[in-house]
Amino acid sequence: MGDHHRRPSIVRLLAVAVVGAVVCGCDESPRNPSPPAASSDSPTPPTTTGSAKATVEPAPPEMPESVRPMFLARTAADRSGPLIMVEAVRVEPNAYRGDRSGTAFHVRVRADRSAGKALRIWADIFDEQGRPAPGKLFFRNAEGHLAASSSQLDPAADPELFDDVRLFVPYDAMPAGTRFGYLVAGSLEDGPWITQRPMWGEFRMPR
Repeated sequence: MGDHHRRPSIVRLLAVAVVGAVVCGCDESPRNPSPPAASSDSPTPPTTTGSAKATVEPAPPEMPESVRPMFLARTAADRSGPLIMVEAVRVEPNAYRGDRSGTAFHVRVRADRSAGKALRIWADIFDEQGRPAPGKLFFRNAEGHLAASSSQLDPAADPELFDDVRLFVPYDAMPAGTRFGYLVAGSLEDGPWITQRPMWGEFRMPR
């Protein structure tokens, strides 16, 4: 026989190779192909900045000018001695002390250079016009105005955090009106006011 009966032709070999590649599913593309370029229809991820979606805390109410004299009087004159920092106040309506309903103030304070001293926290109450409300028996400050006071605090370390100091004023001691103000400050039990910065806020009488 001639050689063309013994050996397949080059064309036949190529045909067999192509058929084999299709049958075995061979893929000569790279194992880790580059991702396709984004089309113009694809959404663009948002760019996040430091201020994007930031939670904005509501601004504290502006303190009336009529409260400023008491604010200054409750502020520590000597910053090198014992000092109370009022860090937060949470108002709880419809609170109770015994069988009397009223408003409770939950105050977080930090006492510094006060170890071994007796302290007290106060909340002076103001009417709708920003004037000190008249005091009632057991709920008044030295000036005779309506106020809520804490029990005695006795810090044992410097500084010391009091996370939830509770003050209470009953509704039957409140003046007429629906909107009131408070000024929270701290003092030595038997001495001057030692608040770094008294905290002003407002609350409403529940319906």
